[in-house]
Amino acid sequence: MAEAPQAPSDAAPADAILDAADLRAAVGAGMIDERQAVRLAALGESRRGLRARVGDEPFELFRGLNDVFVAAGVAILGMGGWLLGLAFGELGPGLMGVIGAWGLAEYLTLRRRMTLPSLLLAIGFTVSAGMAATGLFVSQADLYGETPAVSAFAAVTGAALVAALAFFARFRLPFALFLAALAAYATLLIALAGDGEAAVQAIIAGGGPAALFDLGSTSIFAIATLVFGLACFALALSFDLRDPHRVTRLSACGFWLHLAAGPAIVNTVALSLLNDPGAISGLLMALFLALLAVLALALDRRSLLLAAAAYLASMVWGVVEAAELGAAGGLMLLGAIVIGLGAGWTGLRTRLMRALPDFPGKDRLPPWAPPA
Repeated sequence: MAEAPQAPSDAAPADAILDAADLRAAVGAGMIDERQAVRLAALGESRRGLRARVGDEPFELFRGLNDVFVAAGVAILGMGGWLLGLAFGELGPGLMGVIGAWGLAEYLTLRRRMTLPSLLLAIGFTVSAGMAATGLFVSQADLYGETPAVSAFAAVTGAALVAALAFFARFRLPFALFLAALAAYATLLIALAGDGEAAVQAIIAGGGPAALFDLGSTSIFAIATLVFGLACFALALSFDLRDPHRVTRLSACGFWLHLAAGPAIVNTVALSLLNDPGAISGLLMALFLALLAVLALALDRRSLLLAAAAYLASMVWGVVEAAELGAAGGLMLLGAIVIGLGAGWTGLRTRLMRALPDFPGKDRLPPWAPPA
C-alpha cells in the first residue's frame, strides 16, 4: 500500500537552512542586497523562536591561494608603476599609483571580489594619493620660512583621507574605512601640532612623549585622541546594530572601525591611569580592562580587546612578579588566560547577556542563545 503524500512541513530540514555564509555569498553574487540579507536572517531567527548562535566573529583576509598569488602580482606591479612614474617628475609616482590602483580595483575588487588584492589596492591608492599631494604641496612649501609647513603636511594626509573615502564609496571595501580613519587621525594630530612648539612644551613638561596622551595633563592631543576613538566606536556600533547576524559588509565595516577605535581609546585611558604608577592606578586599570572585556563580550567584538592585549599582559606579569612565579609560570598563566577567553568566548557571552537586564538595543546585538 502506497503511503499518502505528506503535507509540506513549515520547518525546513536542517541541511536546507541557509546560514550566514550562504547569505554573504548571495550578497556577493548580487542575488540579494545587504538589507534583504539582514531581513532574511532576522526572519529565520524569528521562525525558529530563538536567537541562534553566531559563533566566531567573521574575518576574511583571503579566500584561497589564488588571492595570495594575485596580491603578490599587485604588489610587484604597483612598485613597478611607482618606479616608472619617477620619469615624469615629482607627481609621476603618485599619479601612476592612483590610476593603476583604481583601474585594477575596477576588475579585481568590483568584479572578482578578491579580498587580499583589494586590501593592497586600497592601500596603494591611498598612499599614492598622499604621494601625489606631497609632490604638489610639500615640495612647494618653504618648510623653514614663512609658508606654514603644517598646511602642506595636512594637505597630504587630507588627500589620503579623501582617497580612502572615494575608494570606499566606489568599491564598498570596508578596509578603506580603516585607512580613512588613520588618515583622519593623522590630519587631526598635524592640525593640533601647529608649528610643533606646543608638542615640544608638552613633552618637556610631562617628562616624555607619553605625556602628550595623558588626560591628567589636559593635553589637547589626549582629548582629541579620546574623542576620535569614541567617534570611531560610535560609527562602528551603528554598523553593528544594522547587521547583528554579521551577514553583510556592514559587519566588516564595524570590525575595521572597532580596530581603529580600540587603540585610540585604550592607549589614552591606560597612559592617563598609569602615568603615576601605584596601587590605586593599577586597580583602576584592572577595572577598566574588566569593563572593556564586558563591552567586547556584549558586542561580540574580539577586536576591541586586541588593543588592550599589551596592557593585559603587563598586568598579568605584575601578578606573576608579586607571586614570584618566574618567567615560565608567567607565560603559562598568560597563555592560559588567552586560551580560556578565546575558547570559552561563546559560553561567557551567553551567560553575560542572560545576566544583563534588558536595555535599549539589546535585541539588536549579535545573537547569544545557543540552539536547542
